[in-house]
Amino acid sequence: MIEITIKTLDSRNHSFSVGDELTVKQLKEHIAEPVNVPAESQRLIYCGRVLVDEKKLSEYDVNGKVIHLVQRAPPSSSNDSGGNSGNDFRSTSRRQFRLVQNQNVRVDGGSGNAMYLGAMAFPADLMDAQGR
Repeated sequence: MIEITIKTLDSRNHSFSVGDELTVKQLKEHIAEPVNVPAESQRLIYCGRVLVDEKKLSEYDVNGKVIHLVQRAPPSSSNDSGGNSGNDFRSTSRRQFRLVQNQNVRVDGGSGNAMYLGAMAFPADLMDAQGR
């Protein structure tokens, strides 16, 4: 038997004793009612990794440990008029980063290599007002 604690986003701890040959999917089904989250909406996280449904609990060495439970967002309908609304921020951020990265912008004033860790977008008229 494995003793585990499931911690939900509302900071509640739920203790369970389950067989070590249980798969993650079977655990999700077992805890669905007590945590009030349907098994198909659960994402279990241990040590920063999402537990895979097909693997057994014994493969993760979770005995006596805390597993975090987050609820997946409900699937969006494919006929949204917004199209790619869930990925707009990510794709826009990547595109802006690539634009900055592909310009030969020097923030260090030197002629050596520079590494860019992020990007900020400023209105063009603001930059013109600064005389740059």
